[in-house]
Order: sequence, then C-alpha cells, then structure tokens
Amino acid sequence: MLKFIGYRLLQFPLVLLIIYLLTFTLAWVVPGSPFEGGDRKLDPIAAARLAKDFHAENWASFVTYYPFRLLRHGDFGPSMRYQGWSVNDILKTALPVSVSLGMLALVIAIAAGVTLGTLAAVKRGGFFDWLSLTVALVGISLPSFVAAAILLIVFTLWIPICRVGAWGSLRDMLIPAIALSLVPMAYIARLMRVAMIDVLGQDYVRTAR
Repeated sequence: MLKFIGYRLLQFPLVLLIIYLLTFTLAWVVPGSPFEGGDRKLDPIAAARLAKDFHAENWASFVTYYPFRLLRHGDFGPSMRYQGWSVNDILKTALPVSVSLGMLALVIAIAAGVTLGTLAAVKRGGFFDWLSLTVALVGISLPSFVAAAILLIVFTLWIPICRVGAWGSLRDMLIPAIALSLVPMAYIARLMRVAMIDVLGQDYVRTAR
C-alpha cells in the first residue's frame, strides 16, 4: 500500500507538468490570443504590451517562465483576468472556501449515502428503499446548481446562507454542501444497497439468522 502511494506521489509532478504544457499549448493553438476574452479585437499595441508584461512574446517563453518563477519564488504571477490581483491572492481567497465546502459535502455524502443504502437493503421495498431510489435519480439527473437553487428557495427562510463576513460557519455552508453532495451521495447509496443485499444473501448470514 505504501509503495503504491509513493508511486502515485512520484507521478504527481509529471501529471501536473503534462497538464500545464497541454493547457498553455492549447492557449496558443486555438484562434485568437490568450489576452482576448471576447469577440472584440484587442489593439495591437495593447496586445504587445500585455505580452511583454506577462512574458508571452512567444510560446516558449510563456511556457518556461512561470514554472521557474514558481520554483524560485513560490509565485504564480499576476492574473490575466483580474487586474491588480496575483494568482496567489486568488488562491488564498478562494481555496480555503472551496476545500472546506468540498470536505463538508464529502462527509455528508458518505454519511447519508452509507446510511440510506444500508437501510434500503435491510428494508427492501419499503420507505427507505424508495427514498434511496429518489435520491439516486435526483442526484444523478439534476445538476448541482439547479439543486442549489431549489434548496435555496425552499430552506433559505430557516437557514440563511452567505451572510456578509460570516462565511465559514456550518450554517452558511450547509445548503451549498448538500447541493454538492447529492451526486456522490446517489452513487454511494446505490452501491451500498447492492453490496448490502449481496452480503445479506450470503450463507453465513442466513445461518446466523
């Protein structure tokens, strides 16, 4: 197990390098410029200035400059989309929220999925079995942003979310985390149900009964 984990950790930098090269290559291969965000044509003087500021005079300098900058200074450089912001500033602002929200959604998905799948297998054809089927259908077929909007409309009167200056509390993250957890919860519940039914049908379980 440790050997497998170590092997995967050694592969991680190579995977990041491949993704990095592909991403920046596509940015130059597709029509247009990395600095043009819409149909409006950028002025050639402004484009040349941006290319110089972002070390993007050519493909090679654009690809090689930022990895060395990251290794030397731990800096991803300025953001192309948000003027006055660096990529590090954006990560510091957004990453803690994303990680905490994702971890809470994962905890909800595992706890609810395992519990619902187990009860659905034990009480086949009953209320929990139909509930697990409903959760699976909703979780797989309904996009997360649609589920979030519905939950927001239904529960926002009792569970206010996104209060100014209060993000990070459990009450503020509960509804977004539930919306994100529906998809993995659906898969976990159905897989757990199938696995529990298979186990409950084994000879040693019937003998114990």
